[in-house]
Amino acid sequence: MNNHRIIRYFSISQRQHTVKKDLTLAQAQEHIRNPESSSHSCTGRAGLMRTKKLGVWYDMNVIDA
Repeated sequence: MNNHRIIRYFSISQRQHTVKKDLTLAQAQEHIRNPESSSHSCTGRAGLMRTKKLGVWYDMNVIDA
């Protein structure tokens, strides 16, 4: 069932927004395992720029009931 979504949470501002939706559990887990899903482990240009601009962030899996 596709009832998972990925939320990106910004620690400093406490802002959040949906990055992906209608995912299976396996798809959500794959996204979260990716090093680019957190400011602590990302190395890509987009992630590094996001961290520089907005501070610490991470992606989390949310189950929609």
